[in-house]
Amino acid sequence: MMPAAAEPKRRFRRLPFYMFGAFGRVLCLAGVATLVALAGDSAGTFAIAGFFVLWTIYAFVSGVVAVPYNDIVARSIESGKRSRMLALRFFGGGLLALGVAAIAGRLLEVLTFSEGYAAILIVGALLLLISTLSFVSAGEPQTPLPAEHTGGFVEFLKSGVEVFRRDQRFRLFLYSRWAAGMVAMALPFYILQVIAVQASSSQVAFLLGAQTTGALLSNPLWGWWGDVRGKHSLLEGVAVIGALAPLLQFFLVRRLRNVPIKESYP
Repeated sequence: MMPAAAEPKRRFRRLPFYMFGAFGRVLCLAGVATLVALAGDSAGTFAIAGFFVLWTIYAFVSGVVAVPYNDIVARSIESGKRSRMLALRFFGGGLLALGVAAIAGRLLEVLTFSEGYAAILIVGALLLLISTLSFVSAGEPQTPLPAEHTGGFVEFLKSGVEVFRRDQRFRLFLYSRWAAGMVAMALPFYILQVIAVQASSSQVAFLLGAQTTGALLSNPLWGWWGDVRGKHSLLEGVAVIGALAPLLQFFLVRRLRNVPIKESYP
């Protein structure tokens, strides 16, 4: 009896997963904009619950986007040019963000609080849509053949736990990302602080512009550093400089303790 022929291994494309997450983000952002516009200045229970549901879904599909995006970029751009490509990407996006910050400031000045933020969210959704269509149109290089034994989802999770337990560098990397995520949680509170002190939501656009300007000034340096001096030293330098911002914010907040908070919110 002749042995059965082995089933040929299939190449699994990552682009459909990216499309699911990226287009899902656009829909969620558009949904949030609709809720904000309909809720007005006094949101009810339904609008608040709907916001958190949509934002949770947005965060979920954003996590789906990250894995196939990085996989496709890693197979499309060689390592020696990847930092340069990312620097150019952020530099171009930063120039666009400056324009968006100017538009956002104007919208918040001429529209009501809810209408202004709904309009900004729509602008963000449109830009996400353009970005997604641009990335999808570039296509995906051929994926490598899968390993002989890929296992199921439960086995995949078990292997991840095993890697976390045995690989110290992987653990440290996860710890650093968790810490970075906790630091990023403070950004909305900075915005609330500005609104409370200035009694004007238009100052939010100024914060966005300042953040973008800092990225524009630093991106060419990071692109050169990563490709010429290596990614490890780049991470070390960014970690040291990045630690300065929370420290400066800490001392600034202490100095603002006696600044009166305006009672009029938008």
